[in-house]
Amino acid sequence: MQLAYTIDLAIHALAGLTAVAVLPVPLIAKKGREVHRRAGWVFVVAMAIVAVTGLLLALAWGLCPLLVKPPSAAATPEELAELTRSYRRFALFFATVGVISGTSIWQGISALRIKAGGRPGALDHMAWVAMVACGAPLLVMGARAGATLFIAFGALALVNGIADARFVLRPPQGRAAWIIRHIQSMIGGATAALTAFSALTLRRYIDAEGSFSLLFWLVPVALGVLGSVAWTRSWRRRLGAKRRATQGRE
Repeated sequence: MQLAYTIDLAIHALAGLTAVAVLPVPLIAKKGREVHRRAGWVFVVAMAIVAVTGLLLALAWGLCPLLVKPPSAAATPEELAELTRSYRRFALFFATVGVISGTSIWQGISALRIKAGGRPGALDHMAWVAMVACGAPLLVMGARAGATLFIAFGALALVNGIADARFVLRPPQGRAAWIIRHIQSMIGGATAALTAFSALTLRRYIDAEGSFSLLFWLVPVALGVLGSVAWTRSWRRRLGAKRRATQGRE
């Protein structure tokens, strides 16, 4: 069991590093060009692997937590039971992070398909339902335990799930809205990749503990939200200018 867990964790980390390394290319490259498309697909595949392996890690923490991370010292049955409950709470957290990663990337791909004339499908509905189904209980659990990390990611998943539901249930008219959605979704996936890299890799080298360690989870999320807002405003101005230029020629 531990060998399988270690292999899955290694694949998860390698895919995450690949996503982080290739991330700047599709963000900076001119949209629609070959470089943008190729780098974008490398990022998508890497993030899909991150999401799947992350969900498998969460499953291991939920089903057999003491095999994955045995206690460092002898413990009473009561202590083992409490340790198991604690690990299983983190299983829901890791599952939520995996769902955020996977659904963000899927919605980014789906936005391009719908922009080209398609319609929201079953997977689009499953994506927002999964986001809400993970985010709501994580938020409640975090509020009861006073866990800032759970509250933040539970709220993030819930808000994103509701926003996704609005797009899927009442698709907006016009291609510009779906271009913006593609950008926001991909930045959401990028934020998940950077957060995982910061919290699971960078934090180990700095050896952060206590409340300070939360910053490795929360700072990338805050930067991702700010980046998404700035990028969205920039593209709205660009699309607005292009639309006005087209109308002027007519």
